[in-house]
Amino acid sequence: MKNDMVRKSIRLNKNESELLSKYAKQRGLSESQLIGMLTMGKYPKPLPDKSFWLMLEDYMKYTVV
Repeated sequence: MKNDMVRKSIRLNKNESELLSKYAKQRGLSESQLIGMLTMGKYPKPLPDKSFWLMLEDYMKYTVV
């Protein structure tokens, strides 16, 4: 699949660039991964916040045998 990659160059204004960076970071993706997913019609959800992971960690303490 790596051999099928094509380099593209796009132009964004400052606001668009900042939003792209923000949305990619919120979803744990690179900007190019986010653009690729969006072009395929996939809309990734933001990653859960830190409190979710802390709650899950506490839950796992009591469920693992």
